[in-house]
Amino acid sequence: ALLLAGFVLVNRAANVVITVPLVIFSIMALLGIFMSANRSGYLGVMVIALMLFWRKKGFGLIVVAGVTIVVGYILTTYLSTEIFENRIAETRQGVRSDDFRKALFLNCLDIGIKNPVLGVSPQGLNFELGRRTMSEYGYPQIESHNVFGFVWGGCGLVCFALFFGIAYTLWRYNPLKLPRAQLPADFRAARNLMRMLIFLFCARGMFTREILYNPGFVIALGLSIGLMIVTGENRQLVQEAHEGQTA
Repeated sequence: ALLLAGFVLVNRAANVVITVPLVIFSIMALLGIFMSANRSGYLGVMVIALMLFWRKKGFGLIVVAGVTIVVGYILTTYLSTEIFENRIAETRQGVRSDDFRKALFLNCLDIGIKNPVLGVSPQGLNFELGRRTMSEYGYPQIESHNVFGFVWGGCGLVCFALFFGIAYTLWRYNPLKLPRAQLPADFRAARNLMRMLIFLFCARGMFTREILYNPGFVIALGLSIGLMIVTGENRQLVQEAHEGQTA
């Protein structure tokens, strides 16, 4: 949601009636993230800020800096940064949960290697991870906390290849069959949004498998695909009609 809102803001793609609520709700979402103890959420915000700045260096910097200043002021003046500071300190010192996540990911890789075709099933993976880590961590079943480990260990090589195949198809989507420099600006912007979303999906997916059915990401993927279709295939239809009239 933050990435979509940021995309609209830095591309100045909406009027003030849309822009103002987007800014307000984005600030509220950022406050919620930084008041939580979710370190992968902090990482996600940093990734979004860097991508928006990279795509729209001048205006992107103004938007990112402006929102950052407002959020920082509200946090330090009216709320508390204690949880955020504690989680950053824990990350520097190293916490047991980080070692646990590494162990889960390595076990997912091993499970996938030993069950390469179809994995051990998405449901069976939790029990297999629990069995392997029971002696050290005491959980009868535990989720992978990593979408790539989940697909590899739970679904096998076939689904893993399809998983990346879909991402590659969306990344390279180009119905106009034109070089990048000749693509219409609105389609390039739509495809850039999709690519940023894929990158964010990968970054966030390193910490959770729930991203596969998280409503925010599912809705964002659907909207981004729709935007590419509207800005790409509609252009193609217009272009083909024009070429037909010319002929």
